Parts: sequence; structure tokens; C-alpha cells
Amino acid sequence: MFDRPFAFLADAYLFKFKPFAWLIRKLNAFPIRTGQGDVGAMKETIRLLQSGQVLNVYPEGHRTPDGRLHKIEGGVALVIRRAKVPVLPAIIVGAYEAFPRHAVFPKAGKIRVIYDQPRRMDHLDHHQIVSQIQQSFEKLFEEARYWRECS
Repeated sequence: MFDRPFAFLADAYLFKFKPFAWLIRKLNAFPIRTGQGDVGAMKETIRLLQSGQVLNVYPEGHRTPDGRLHKIEGGVALVIRRAKVPVLPAIIVGAYEAFPRHAVFPKAGKIRVIYDQPRRMDHLDHHQIVSQIQQSFEKLFEEARYWRECS
């Protein structure tokens, strides 16, 4: 879908197991200490975005524990405002069913990524950014519900 490098944020604890750290670094992931205001990770995030890379950010800060949308963390608004790049809201449907947080291994399943329209949000304040992302996700989840009912 994208013709540019794709980067990922991953919780810093995932980098402690060397073989796994090697793998996720090869997948272009870099560590963030979640819940700690990781300034270094924020700076790296902004640098990557401004250099033209696509960054996959999970605004909830982690994989869902129950398959539902949870509170969006404020760090995403900070990155959007500072990086001044377009945002492409997207949801991943079916990932929880295929690989819930409590599972050791994934299982076969149908996974679909649904995108909204790209938009500029860097002119908005923190609360407006979080609200727009939340509304976009809710719209996309409603669309996904419709697709599931029709298939």
C-alpha cells in the first residue's frame, strides 16, 4: 500500500529478549517506554515522520486487552502537532481474534485494515486531535461492523 519505509513503535520491554529484539528491529521498530513520557522516543518519532517515513502508531498505547477501542493516549497529539505531517487513521479488524494479548501464538484468521481519509491535524489543539482520531476510529469500526454483517 505504501511506497515509503514503514516504522513501528514497540514497548521497550520487547527489546530485552535479544532474538526478538533483533527481529523487531529488522521490521523497523524502535523502543518506547510507555507511560513514562519517553522524550527520546518522541523525538525519534518526529524525526522519522519528517524524513518521509510512514509511522504506525497505536494511539491507545498497547494492544487491546478485550478487542474493543480504548482511551487514546495524549502522546499521539503531541507527535502530530510537532511533526506537522498528514495523519491517515486506520483500524485493524480481526487482529484481536487472531492474536489476543493473552495468547502465546497467533492463530489463523481474517485480518482487514480499514483506512479513513488522510488529514492534517497539526493546527488543532490536543483535545481536538484526540477527538478527531476517536471519531474517525468509531466511524471505521461502524464500517467494519457493516462489512461483517454483510459477509
